[in-house]
Amino acid sequence: MSETEELRRSDRTDERNDLVNVNGLKTYYESGGILGSQPVKAVDGVDFDIERGETLGLVGESGCGKTTLGRTLVRLERATDGEVLFDGEDITTFSGKRLKKWRRDAQIVFQDPESSLNDRMTVGEIIQEPLDVHDWPDLDVDVVGTQKEVTVSGDGHLNEDEREADITVEVPGGAISVRDGVPLPQDRVSVDVSESDSSVTVTLSVDVSRSKLRRARVRELLTTVGLRREHYFRYPHQFSGGQRQRIGIARALALEPEFVVLDEPVSALDVSVQAKILNLLEELQEEFGLTYLFIAHDLSVVRHICDRVAVMYLGHIMEIGESDELFQNPKNPYTRALLSAIPDPDPTDDKRRITLRGTPPSPRDPPKGCPFTTRCPVKIRPSEYDHLDEETWEGIELLREILRERSRADRSFTEMARGVLGMETRFSGIDEIVREVFPHRLDPEREQALERAIEAADGGREDEAREILGQHFDPEETDADFDDLVDAFISDVHAGSHEQARSRVRDRFGEMDVPPEVRSDVETAIDHVRSGDEDTAREYLRDQFGSVCDAESPQHHVVSDTGRTSYCHRHRAEHEEPEVVFESLVD
Repeated sequence: MSETEELRRSDRTDERNDLVNVNGLKTYYESGGILGSQPVKAVDGVDFDIERGETLGLVGESGCGKTTLGRTLVRLERATDGEVLFDGEDITTFSGKRLKKWRRDAQIVFQDPESSLNDRMTVGEIIQEPLDVHDWPDLDVDVVGTQKEVTVSGDGHLNEDEREADITVEVPGGAISVRDGVPLPQDRVSVDVSESDSSVTVTLSVDVSRSKLRRARVRELLTTVGLRREHYFRYPHQFSGGQRQRIGIARALALEPEFVVLDEPVSALDVSVQAKILNLLEELQEEFGLTYLFIAHDLSVVRHICDRVAVMYLGHIMEIGESDELFQNPKNPYTRALLSAIPDPDPTDDKRRITLRGTPPSPRDPPKGCPFTTRCPVKIRPSEYDHLDEETWEGIELLREILRERSRADRSFTEMARGVLGMETRFSGIDEIVREVFPHRLDPEREQALERAIEAADGGREDEAREILGQHFDPEETDADFDDLVDAFISDVHAGSHEQARSRVRDRFGEMDVPPEVRSDVETAIDHVRSGDEDTAREYLRDQFGSVCDAESPQHHVVSDTGRTSYCHRHRAEHEEPEVVFESLVD
């Protein structure tokens, strides 16, 4: 845990009543391959807290580790490192009976209400299954009104947990009370109390079987989640998607947990049904004092239901803070890009959508510095390149990422053999990549010829356009079919896409158009690739154009008075804040 995170937590110790504390949690998956490889770092060192009775939202792109994190918190996945403190106890160390006992306190509602229910079991059997597994009810007894040593015998046992006992017996007198949640009428319980000078013995007799109590509990749960008692004997396929999700919620509540992981509980449902399930979850939280981790893709849903939000990317928490504050003023570059994707129904709104280049890196081989460094639109540049135009810098970053992706791609034995023999493979073709990544320009004479060819084609003189292009552009200079290239050029002109026609010719016959101060470095890297040494090319580009974002992991910086934190180098004093750089890009 960083010093910033420790300070933030110490500052709010007196203000919060945390149920869950996650410290340095990592969940890695080993490949298990014969030759071995790097593990998949699904969750890679996250820190956060969840206050008792709070709903913490967890958002991010598919594959960022949200579900793995949720499953790790309820011990459906084994943590590789770090700790998960539940009421101060590290549940990652639990095993055997201790783990089974704790599972009553933490449950999960799965994303797909169809595949998470067993079609061969009735709804009653599905909801009752956790009750059977944990031999519910415990029939544990609290004896109040005496300081003497207490012994409980018969159908119950003395409560030794912090949880509220199922039955409370008052001494003297033997008055009985049964807690809410146990469908046991008091008149079906009898107690015999005998006292001595130093002890009290309570003999409990319950004339209702546990199986009958479980069935009654299931029917209560069906009513609680908005279903009917007679649904007990039906099968999952007889229900709609929203009803099936209600069944999953009832199953999760059966053992009266304190903490529930909601893994995209409404993403598979229609919008109208989503609203009903969300309202149900809020009502249940208020009624039973539940604590939620709410995993979702739909940011509008998260803003509606969650008290705080954690934004996740490539196994890391990028920003975490209060919902309204985070949505109104995101501080982390990734959060800003993610929130810009929220659709706005107002057609006059001029909100700028941030389109990120490429795709997230593989969690098997994440970047060494900031996890967002390969896609960040406000990545810190080396000081000597601050003046470089945005198009050139984007081209350099894109070239680095393409070479990085090529290094991770699986090469078949055939491709490796073809490479050794000097033959073309799908990993060849750096010239094609350069044409796509960087703008190209023609010398003045060719540029004039290009404009004449456009004018001829636009005037319906296709033969003249072909002749001009054939005179000034040598087909041997390009690996593309020259006739096909000319046909495409003329089609672009006829379609009114003159700039596309220009780019088609410039990219094939022009020189790479980059400033002189970076040209030699880019060409050196390209030459390394042409000679088959892509590792050296990647290292050379990193040495020349890499920054703190590539080399060092950022810290969680406190970015508001409420304790919101953001995982970004730009919050350091020597750098401009992300929002300042974003504004300059818009201008």
